[in-house]
Amino acid sequence: MIPAPRLLGLKSTLKRAGSVALVTHRKPDGDALGSTLGLGLALAQQSKQVFFICQDSPPSHFKFLPGATRFVTELPEDSEALVMLDCGSDRMSGFDIVARSRRQPLIEIDHHPKSGRPASVRLEAYDANASSTAELVYEILTFAEWPIDRDIATCLLTGIISDTSAFQNNNVSSRTLEVAAALLRAGARRKEIVKQCFFTSSVPKLKLWGTAMARIEQNAGMEGLVSTVLTREDIEECGAHPDDVEGLVNFLNAIPGVPALLLLTDLQHGEVKGSFRTRSSGIDVSKLARLLGGGGHHQAAGFSVPGRLVRTSDDSWVVSPPETVTP
Repeated sequence: MIPAPRLLGLKSTLKRAGSVALVTHRKPDGDALGSTLGLGLALAQQSKQVFFICQDSPPSHFKFLPGATRFVTELPEDSEALVMLDCGSDRMSGFDIVARSRRQPLIEIDHHPKSGRPASVRLEAYDANASSTAELVYEILTFAEWPIDRDIATCLLTGIISDTSAFQNNNVSSRTLEVAAALLRAGARRKEIVKQCFFTSSVPKLKLWGTAMARIEQNAGMEGLVSTVLTREDIEECGAHPDDVEGLVNFLNAIPGVPALLLLTDLQHGEVKGSFRTRSSGIDVSKLARLLGGGGHHQAAGFSVPGRLVRTSDDSWVVSPPETVTP
C-alpha cells in the first residue's frame, strides 16, 4: 500500500493543479488505459482540465472504456502537473520525462518492479505488491475522498481484471479482491469488461494466433523454454490488426508443463519485441528481460531490441540487425 504521507502529498499536488497531463506507456494494455482513464475522469469531476496522452491509440477492444477516444499522442505545453502511469521506466512512455519534470511537478503511479532510481525528482505512488496500477489509483481516490462513479469503477476494474488475467495470477491478494468488490458495488460493468478483455476474437485474429501456434518450438538447451514468432507479414496475410496480438502470450502460457514462454514480434519497423511469461513461482523472467534491456514482473516481463525477425534456411528464426540505408 502507499504510505499515508505520500498519499497526502499526491492529493495536495493534484488539488493545486488546474490542469493535469496523464501519460501512459506505448502499446497500452488494459491496466494502462484503465488506470489512466479512471484517474482522469475523477480529476475532471474535481473541475480539472485533463489531458490523456499515449503515443499509440488504444486497441479496438478497449474502445468501450469511458473516455477512451480522448487520448492524444502529444504532451501539452501548458499543463500544471504531469502524471505518468503504469510505466516500468520513463522510456516506456516515449517522452522525455526528465526534461518535462524540470518544468512541472511529476507524479509516478506504478506497480512494476524497479531496477534503479529514476533520473528526476518525482512524487512516487509505488507498490510492487499491488496487482495493478489501477489498484493504486483506487487507493489514491479513496484517500482523497473523490467519488468513484460507474464509469470510473469500470475503468479501474478493467485494469485489475486485465493485469491479473481475471484474478488467475499470483499478483492477486485479498486487497485486490476487496478493491474489486468495492468497484462492483460502485457499478463497474463486469460482464462487459470480461467480454472485451477475453472474448472478442475475429476470424483474422484466430488465423493469426494459429500461425503463432504452428511455429511453437521447445528449446531443450534452455530448460524447455517454449518460443514462437509473429511478423508484420503474418498480420497482413491473415487480414488481422496489430492489436490482435494482445492476449496471445497469456493464452500460450497455459500450456501444461512448460517452464516459460517467449513470444517474439517485429510489428514495428526496426524493432523486435519479446514477451516472457511463466506460471512457475520458481522462475523469474524479469531477470531475463533485464539482460536484454527490458523489465517487468516475476512471471510476466518484456523487452525490445533493434532488428527484425528473419527465417533462416533451416526454417528457424533469428533476430537480424536493423537494415542500414546507404546514402
